[in-house]
Amino acid sequence: MKRRIILVLLPVTFIMSAGFYWFLGRPEEPDKTELDLYFRALKAYEEGNLSSAVYLAETLCNGNAGFFQARLLLARAYFFNDRYPEAEDQLRAVLKSEPACTDAHLWLLRTLVQEGRLEDAKNYGKGLLSLSSEDPRILGLLAGIARTQGDIQRALEYYKRALLFEEELALQRIELAKLYMQFFHPEEAAEHLKRSLVLLSPESPLYPTVLELSERCEEIHAKEVPR
Repeated sequence: MKRRIILVLLPVTFIMSAGFYWFLGRPEEPDKTELDLYFRALKAYEEGNLSSAVYLAETLCNGNAGFFQARLLLARAYFFNDRYPEAEDQLRAVLKSEPACTDAHLWLLRTLVQEGRLEDAKNYGKGLLSLSSEDPRILGLLAGIARTQGDIQRALEYYKRALLFEEELALQRIELAKLYMQFFHPEEAAEHLKRSLVLLSPESPLYPTVLELSERCEEIHAKEVPR
C-alpha cells in the first residue's frame, strides 16, 4: 500500500457541515432519517469500519444526490479503502455543486497524490495556494510532492512556510493563557503555555515571553495554594 500523505481533519467538521446544510435549506436537504443514517456512517468511519461507512454513505448518496456532506464522507471512506478513482469521482461531484468546499479540494489533492499523478497534483496544489497562500495542509502536501520528485530545495521551502503556521497557533495559545491568568486560572494557563512551547523553536522571539508567563503562572498558583 502506498504511503499516504494526509492530515486527518477533525470529525466535528462533518457534524458542523451537516448542521449548516440543514440550516441553509439547500435543495434536497436531508430529512431526519437521512441525518440519522449519516451519523451512523460517520461513526463507522471514525471507528475504522470502512466497509460499513462505504455502504451507509453510498445508500445516502443514492437516495439524496444533493447531500454533499455524505458524498464527501463517502469519498474519504473510498480513499482509505485505496479506491482512489472512485474517491476522485465523488470529490469532483462535490466540487461541481460546492466549488468553495475546502475539504473537498484538499482531499482531491491527496487523492491525486495517491494515484501517482504528481504533476496533476502539483498543478492543482499550486492553484489552491493562489486562493490560500499559507494553508499549511496544502504546503505540506506540495512539499511531499517536491520531495518525491527530488526537488529538495522546493520541498524545504514549502515545509518552512508550513511551519510558520505553528507560530501562529502558539500565539493563539499564548493569548488564551493570558486570558486565563487575567481571571486567575493559572493551571489552565500553564497548560496552554506548555503546549505553545512545543510549537515554538527556542530561537523564536515568542519563546522568552512564554517562559516569563510560565513563571508568573507558578507565582499565581503558589499564592493560591494554602500554606
